Amino acid sequence: MKLKDIIIPSKVARPGMLVRDAFGECIARKLPGIPYCDAAGQIKGRISLKHVLSRHCIPQDVSQHADLLEDRLEDMDISHDRLRALLSQPVDRLVLPNIPMISSDASPIKALALIEQFNTSYIFVVDNGRYQGAITLLGIVDEALKEVS
Repeated sequence: MKLKDIIIPSKVARPGMLVRDAFGECIARKLPGIPYCDAAGQIKGRISLKHVLSRHCIPQDVSQHADLLEDRLEDMDISHDRLRALLSQPVDRLVLPNIPMISSDASPIKALALIEQFNTSYIFVVDNGRYQGAITLLGIVDEALKEVS
């Protein structure tokens, strides 16, 4: 298996980009996150769907006791106004600084190790300072299954 074969290309988030647009790119590419680049084009972090939603849509005490919650919690639904406000703000304040990166020539085992180390399901592929796309855990497993079938 070669990582080059499972790279998912995507756009990057840039200063001033709205959360709505970053989420749209994630959804279009089926990626849990995309890189955040500064004005000079350097990757400075990432925008993660999980991070943004957990930080802005789920009260911390709720997530800490999720196993105690009932299945039906209509009273705790995310308000449309709150969601609109989140989607309309720039991504700049929502950037995660840890950036899991790998080169396209690296081994799949290294990719899996980095995915585990960063406790994520995706990593960014960067060759000579240029973002190539992302690799997901699902992509690695899918390719592995194809190879042994």
